[in-house]
Amino acid sequence: MDSRIVPPCSCSILDEFLEDGEIVPPKRIPTPDSSDSHDVDGAKKLPRQYLETILSTRYGIKPCSQSVLESLPSYEGVYDKMTLTDYEVRMYMAERNAQLQDEDHAASIRYIFYHVKESIPLPPKLWDLHDSNVSLKKVSYTFRFICEDKCSPTVYRITPLNGRYLRPWTLVVPHATTVLQVVRNNWGPSLEDLTGEFVSLGIPFSTLVLSSSPPQRLPRPQSVFEDLSRPSSFRPNIFTYRNYELRREDFLKHPHSRAALLRGGILWRLCKASFEGCLGLVNGPSADVRVFGEAIRFPSSTGNGGITLAAWDDTLTSDEVDLICGVYYVAAKDGDQKQWTTLSWWPRPNVFDKCGMWTGYWNSSCEIWFQQRLDSIRCGEAKPLKAKEWKSALRYHQKKTRQLCDLTEEASARFIGKVLG
Repeated sequence: MDSRIVPPCSCSILDEFLEDGEIVPPKRIPTPDSSDSHDVDGAKKLPRQYLETILSTRYGIKPCSQSVLESLPSYEGVYDKMTLTDYEVRMYMAERNAQLQDEDHAASIRYIFYHVKESIPLPPKLWDLHDSNVSLKKVSYTFRFICEDKCSPTVYRITPLNGRYLRPWTLVVPHATTVLQVVRNNWGPSLEDLTGEFVSLGIPFSTLVLSSSPPQRLPRPQSVFEDLSRPSSFRPNIFTYRNYELRREDFLKHPHSRAALLRGGILWRLCKASFEGCLGLVNGPSADVRVFGEAIRFPSSTGNGGITLAAWDDTLTSDEVDLICGVYYVAAKDGDQKQWTTLSWWPRPNVFDKCGMWTGYWNSSCEIWFQQRLDSIRCGEAKPLKAKEWKSALRYHQKKTRQLCDLTEEASARFIGKVLG
């Protein structure tokens, strides 16, 4: 394997983090123009990422110059307390590959994350989600954003204001943070524009066909035919992994497998190369949605007289998710049908979505981890892990990333309720 494309097999991302949460400098942080920023498995080179852009568009945080920072009334009182390193800031964001665009912004970024760390309200001049900041209120909106709080969990429906862009399906996202990312980036004006952006970033979303008729799903045909159970003597190797890749590729030929792209996160990353050139598949459910999909009850809060709708979209069964993630059920001992150990080449979504790297989109830390893990597998070093081992391996700085994500999500939901609702 070309060492210019991927890091050496002996370099593990796990060596760069301590499980107790202590910050240590990595052995080597790839820069956007370095050879380490190349992908494997069919994706393109990682684009240049700037901390300021990510902070502004995803989190609504607006870094400023040193002179502007010094003019803030609260700055003088916390100057001596701003001890966060640039590396620790990146851990809050899970953006190991992001670069600082302007060195004059460094102090304001440390100032902002001091507030995040100490759970102090962010200053209104540097955060567009503050109640007294009016920047988002002055935006000319292309979409209508509807909080469907009667759904469990709450989701956000996105509808074009221009009737020419209405579709027979509706676009729904699970996070308020994503809604305001659409606003800040001025994405649009069509729903297809949004799904393209979401797919490019691994952001979860759904494309629902709404119906007032009661959900009546047809019997679902079987799509996974291989038994994933293995004897106690099972010893996976690089050939086992290659067989798994072939089985995964074969399954992704099913139209309803588009659901993996829409899930975002690890399922999106494992499948994205297989769908390149076919991204139109994400624009509305497949023709087989009544067979390979499910209808959830969608108690719409607008325009339907309180009618509970049936909302259809393609879904994946647990067996299909297991196939995509490379899961095996290994017998504790031959002939024992009651004791099984679950192993997988990749973490299942229920584990990955709670890990310290996941921030609601596929960030640079996720990509670096993925490339190094894949390289290690193909070198014959990495083996399938148990669920507990995955939780431990992916913990990283979970408290820090959750703190920033939760702060942004709660503030975004309040803004949508007050301004956009």
